[in-house]
Amino acid sequence: MKNRNFELMVIGGGAAGLVASVAAGAIGVKTALVEKNRLGGECSWTGCIPSKTLISLGNLIYKANHL
Repeated sequence: MKNRNFELMVIGGGAAGLVASVAAGAIGVKTALVEKNRLGGECSWTGCIPSKTLISLGNLIYKANHL
């Protein structure tokens, strides 16, 4: 395995980790992002975003049934 040197290591690829690593890279900081699961974190895959989609769909179905 090749050794690599970084100026910043971001641990966690959730919403904050993704923003931090992109922002650091944008200003020229050599950055590594480490995530043990899927990028995006819990909010993107099982938390906030999927639940908001289901709530919106439920509201739409309710409105369609009560026209």
